[in-house]
Amino acid sequence: MNFNFNNYKKCEMFQPDAEKKKEFKEEILDSDNVDLKKENKKELTEEEVLNSNDVSLLIEYAKKNRSKVAIDKVRELLEISRETGEEVVQNFLNSFKECEKEKIDYLDFENTESGKIALELLEKMPEPFKSRANEKLENYKKELKYNTELLKKHNNDPKKIWKEITGFDYGEDSTFMERFKVFLFRDGKALSKDYWKNNKLKMNINPFSIEFIIRDKDSYNELHSDHDASKYTGGFFTSQFKTGITAINDTQCISIPKKEYIGISKHETEHAIHERTNPITTDKYYSSRLGSQLDKNSNFDSNKIMINKASKEILYDYLEQAKDEIFAYKKSGEKRRMIKDILLDKTEYGRYDYNQDNRTNNFNTINNNNLLSNDEKLKLKEAVDFMQSEYDRVLKNMVDVIYSENKSVEFFRNVPINELWKYSDGKYGRTDFIIKEFKF
Repeated sequence: MNFNFNNYKKCEMFQPDAEKKKEFKEEILDSDNVDLKKENKKELTEEEVLNSNDVSLLIEYAKKNRSKVAIDKVRELLEISRETGEEVVQNFLNSFKECEKEKIDYLDFENTESGKIALELLEKMPEPFKSRANEKLENYKKELKYNTELLKKHNNDPKKIWKEITGFDYGEDSTFMERFKVFLFRDGKALSKDYWKNNKLKMNINPFSIEFIIRDKDSYNELHSDHDASKYTGGFFTSQFKTGITAINDTQCISIPKKEYIGISKHETEHAIHERTNPITTDKYYSSRLGSQLDKNSNFDSNKIMINKASKEILYDYLEQAKDEIFAYKKSGEKRRMIKDILLDKTEYGRYDYNQDNRTNNFNTINNNNLLSNDEKLKLKEAVDFMQSEYDRVLKNMVDVIYSENKSVEFFRNVPINELWKYSDGKYGRTDFIIKEFKF
């Protein structure tokens, strides 16, 4: 979590004579000025601040008073928050298992033994995480209620539920005859008597999303907002609608094997779990605030700043996305080497190269910038390549630590990237998880 501290300066006003000074004083005393009221407000003692269980308050106090004890307390509360967050998520996951075991509605998850434990843990969390977690929980319960009512309203009909959530009709399988022929001529015995009947949209329900197993590629691509999505994705999770959807790609010529389906389902469900149950994480993307590309109308010095400042922040955002992807792959049983290939091999697995478009656009912008000399262009390209190598280095180290430690995904979910080195048994230091700036 990043906190920006502002420096405040008091302005002195000088009056030319005693009478004006008196008038000024009376005006101030009678003023309803909000800032003056704040100044006159009784300040909390150090003991009251330390006992507040409020990270934001402690940080403000530590900054103002240069208090080491307050800084140490912040570190202590952040660690408590991460540990508690792990237990909260695990207990909520267990609460849904209890619902299934007892054959009760998912809506009753808070009344299970695990659900009660999770709620008790939430109450002990420091602020502002406690308030954020409770807000996230309330939003999640509304979505769960919406899903339950949606299923009842449409009597579990997948197409009607699809239409209400997405706003468009699920199409017929335009490639069905082609798939039928391939299936028939490859292995006639493998053709199930239910194959014709199963040429439809399928739906499974879990506590974190509505899962659709999609055979019509046009519907799959429209849901993904990419006309080629069925060619390169096995599935995806989206929260762009009123409720979350886990989409499973079953548009290939042969029906998706059960083992592959289970892996994809676990992977995409993990993304849903991360978004809905993690009490600490916040959705903060730097690219919208800072911009993601260089400016073709800027000079060399301006582009240098963009690469080392804004570009660096963007790469950290991409690392957070990659971290979430690592969790999902780990949960679905993929090996460490496979994860590295997926996230670091930019030729075969381009869609997981989060910085690909940004990097390509930056190179094009540099080439088209008429304000730059050839030497300046070469230097800027060198800087872009360097920042990419820093991103790759941190990402590789991140995969190693998350896979090496015998800890759960729930544990690592709330550990900031720049603190992962603490769990590497001395193999890595903090700088191994920090993107360095390019030295021009």
